[in-house]
Amino acid sequence: MTDKRRLLFTVCFDVAIAWACYYAFRNAGSEADWYVIDRATDLTVGPPFRHRILFVLIAKAILAVAPSMTTMFAFQVTQGLACLLATVAMRKWCELVVGPSLAFAGQAVMAAALVTTFWYWTFYDIGVVFFAAACFACAVRGWLVPCAVLFMLGTLNHEGILLVALDTAVLFWTRGMPRLRVLSWFGLLVVLYALTRAALFTVMPVDSAYQSMGILRNLEIFHNGPGTLARFVLGFGLWCVTAALGWPYAPKWLKVITAVHVPQLAVVAVLFGKVNEVRLYNGLLPLHVALTLCFIKAMLAKEQPV
Repeated sequence: MTDKRRLLFTVCFDVAIAWACYYAFRNAGSEADWYVIDRATDLTVGPPFRHRILFVLIAKAILAVAPSMTTMFAFQVTQGLACLLATVAMRKWCELVVGPSLAFAGQAVMAAALVTTFWYWTFYDIGVVFFAAACFACAVRGWLVPCAVLFMLGTLNHEGILLVALDTAVLFWTRGMPRLRVLSWFGLLVVLYALTRAALFTVMPVDSAYQSMGILRNLEIFHNGPGTLARFVLGFGLWCVTAALGWPYAPKWLKVITAVHVPQLAVVAVLFGKVNEVRLYNGLLPLHVALTLCFIKAMLAKEQPV
């Protein structure tokens, strides 16, 4: 197969997957009364959503260049961009797990899982997938500077990116990086996070840094009706099963990142989020996809668990 044919396939597939994700986002989602797009763009939406501004800033830049464009259209453009970025980052991430030949399957898995999260519109949810996949890919390759830059930008998109600091620090430690350097890396990311968050609170003061749901309120969510639990299992639980099947075939570094990330996200979900909202686990999506691909690759090659 020629390189030109492979490149053509890659470009067409990337755009096709990104378009499928955006099309589902555009038609399955809607504007929520607590997250009005005009208010989000004007930076007047309530906390903690006001500080998730990266794609908001992109929308404002678009409106500055094309003032005749509506705010809603600018928002849609940013989300099309987010879909494309997430698709490309997922391919690069999957290439590390199963190689270039099978990476496209990971993009398809990403699209299938991601569309189940499209309920109401936000500027930041799809971006979470991009930054998680991109930071993980850079960390595994040992690209520290790009990883730090993406981490800081990801902080502007969603504060949950902080979990990546411990993920990558433990990864580097298990790979033999000197302890002092590991601690320095972890400290650097925490400082970048703190400075970015402090700047946001200085420029846009709010009376709350987070929303606290609590364990009891989350238990009530599942108690309210079986439909909520069914949607959660179909949109998230089944992907956990396919990921678990791939665990025995996964490389050590993937197991390390997953083992560190999952407990952190579980604590955050129970204390601060609505545990039945599948979009809450978007940062875990690259790991779900990677582990699922490990099983697919092993099944095709008839490999034995490692």
